[in-house]
Amino acid sequence: LRKISASQNNSENKSSVGSVSGLAKTEQPQILPNHCIDGIESNPITDRMSFVKESGFKTVVTKVKPSYKKFSDKPITDEIKAKELLSILSEAQSKALIYVSSHPQVAKVQSYLLPNITPVENGLCRSFSEWLRNNYGNSCPILPLIERGIGIHNGNLHRSLAQLQIKLFEEPNGLNTILTTSSIIEGVNTQAEKVILWNNKISNKKLDYFTYRNIIGRAGRMFKYFVGYVYLLEKAPEQERNQIELPLSDEVVCGLDQNEPGVPLNKAQKERLMAYNTELESVLGTEVYNRIKSDASIKGASPKLVLKLAKKIKHNPYWPDNYDALTRTSTRDWNKPIRQIFNVSHNDFIANRITIGLSAFSRNWDYSFERIQEYIQRCKVKANETFKLERDINYLIPSVLHIVHTIKFALYPWTPDIRSFIGRASNAFLPKNVYELEEYGLPRMISKKICQKHLIDLEDETIPITQIINSFKQLGCDNLIERLMPVLSDFDIYIIRYFYDGI
Repeated sequence: LRKISASQNNSENKSSVGSVSGLAKTEQPQILPNHCIDGIESNPITDRMSFVKESGFKTVVTKVKPSYKKFSDKPITDEIKAKELLSILSEAQSKALIYVSSHPQVAKVQSYLLPNITPVENGLCRSFSEWLRNNYGNSCPILPLIERGIGIHNGNLHRSLAQLQIKLFEEPNGLNTILTTSSIIEGVNTQAEKVILWNNKISNKKLDYFTYRNIIGRAGRMFKYFVGYVYLLEKAPEQERNQIELPLSDEVVCGLDQNEPGVPLNKAQKERLMAYNTELESVLGTEVYNRIKSDASIKGASPKLVLKLAKKIKHNPYWPDNYDALTRTSTRDWNKPIRQIFNVSHNDFIANRITIGLSAFSRNWDYSFERIQEYIQRCKVKANETFKLERDINYLIPSVLHIVHTIKFALYPWTPDIRSFIGRASNAFLPKNVYELEEYGLPRMISKKICQKHLIDLEDETIPITQIINSFKQLGCDNLIERLMPVLSDFDIYIIRYFYDGI
């Protein structure tokens, strides 16, 4: 850590963004009033609850600058927004969050930032960049941005990488900027002096006022940034009475017991629930329907998906072909049944992606991430899709195959049991505890070194994660580092100390 800190110098406090001329002077910012939730609409979830409105007391001031108004005389293009974004970032150095609506928009903003921001002279960022290069390869999608003091936060990244970037963002001499989707408001506790809204949407939907306020609420923090600044590159949602809705989704409604739903339903919801149950019972038969209707994999799934798979399985007991291959550890024959399943549940494009990802990530614990990524790129999948592809493997495959297994096993008890395969896919084909430790901030690469030194057994699937965490505590941080030397880099040590702070 001293070695990393010693490399800091005065230049890291200077802006790394070239000046952008020809932009109009920013008008006086709007100071937002105290704001809170005004109420919650009556619904089954809040039945017999009381709503108490908060006082609206705020510990910081939020100043909103509607930068988009500078260009009201002409259409606001992405190029115009990019110039304004670079101008904002070139002001006095401070921590900034850039909100974008979707993953494609992240890539678009990244394309404007990379050629206009020079790599930073920053010890922590340089060390993290070198660690990424050694552990994820030169094609690592986030590497070029990290070299420029910019992080990315989204739901596709390995959890340990997302956590590390938040940690580095909070370091005085770490990352200066985070480029983020709405994942930053989903349980992530971090603040910045500036919040810049590139888009006024989530995916393709307009931001509602409540979500907008939640995002810009990341500007300012008591005792650190008493004034937070928000820059709008697109028009913000109109202020409205903040009446929160908690609707029951179609999946939730169709997962309820038709005779005793447990919550009051309106006429349309009752009809939808009855129609779904009637159709599913007619496909499976009453006995099988009664046996599986309360299964978690059926209750929590899309009704449309359940019906589609139920009809296919009922029509052909031996579908998909080579289904028993999923009971074996050999990966050679997995592709055929997986492709057939996802052709039905989704489409040919998704089926092709899933089979590519399965071939690559089934070797997740044996091969380096760089080697896996090279294979994926040879299959014509872009490098920036690698994290998303692994996410599909450990989310899409288990969610769909749970339904297939439940229906096939209920209809045809002689069906091969593929639950072991589903479990391995849900852990991205890593040892269960290695995958869970990434939630705690310990990357799989460091877990591999711990296993190779036989310090803690992370490959035994029978050991609960609580026992693994206790083993780390008993071993101790300094002792672990000492026993892993000399295979640790300076940044490995930084990560291990951060991991121990968390546990």
